[in-house]
Amino acid sequence: EELIFNGMDNSFDEWFQARLQVLGCGDPAYFSYLRSYLTEMEAKDSEEGKDPRTDDGAVYERVSDFTDLIVEVLHDQLGSALKLQVFSSEVVRRFYNRDE
Repeated sequence: EELIFNGMDNSFDEWFQARLQVLGCGDPAYFSYLRSYLTEMEAKDSEEGKDPRTDDGAVYERVSDFTDLIVEVLHDQLGSALKLQVFSSEVVRRFYNRDE
């Protein structure tokens, strides 16, 4: 089964790298680590039969998972819990094309 990522263009990656750059996290290691985590979440979705592109519960679960990682990785750059949550939600929702 093909993952969602395989069919995506580079617009998400470009946007994500730009967002990290704005936060002062332009080091490619940040992007690589966080992007690989998103790819792992996508594989987990496939294994579990979830589709965060259409399932609100699944996308909220992924936002929560990604927020836990962001707290560890970008706490110093984002600071407040609210900024961490907003950034995490924005990234996951765009990743799954839920940025309406």
